[in-house]
Amino acid sequence: MTFREIMSMTKDLQLIWTRHPSKEYSDRQYLDYLISGQILRDYLGIKSKTNVTHFGFFPNKEVQKRILKEFRLQQKTQLVGDRIELYICECCGDITCGALTAKIIEKSDKIIWTNFANQNDPDEIGEELQEKHIEFGRENYFKAFLNIC
Repeated sequence: MTFREIMSMTKDLQLIWTRHPSKEYSDRQYLDYLISGQILRDYLGIKSKTNVTHFGFFPNKEVQKRILKEFRLQQKTQLVGDRIELYICECCGDITCGALTAKIIEKSDKIIWTNFANQNDPDEIGEELQEKHIEFGRENYFKAFLNIC
């Protein structure tokens, strides 16, 4: 397999500011995942648009820093199966209200999000989505999370 073929299988990851769609939270923004030009929620076929990411929506910067370290693979996640929380409840940010999670895998030149699932318990994985995995080039992945503090 050529380098060009390998790179065509990986997706581009960016984080973009997004305004919450509900009137209650319309004055608040968060960083959403853009996967090769498509919002992750749309890429996965998720109809609900109310859940948010940890990045920018909530005032608790300590939680955001912890989650960022998990995405950057600098510390182990707090969920079973070393999963990351992609989208969380916009009211409280608690997984028990429902979250979209994925397993994160590091391979030499790639970072892979796989086994996407709805989850409402840190110790139990819910129903998995049909999308099996999304692969990112290592450099692109870490660059996407570079300027978040």
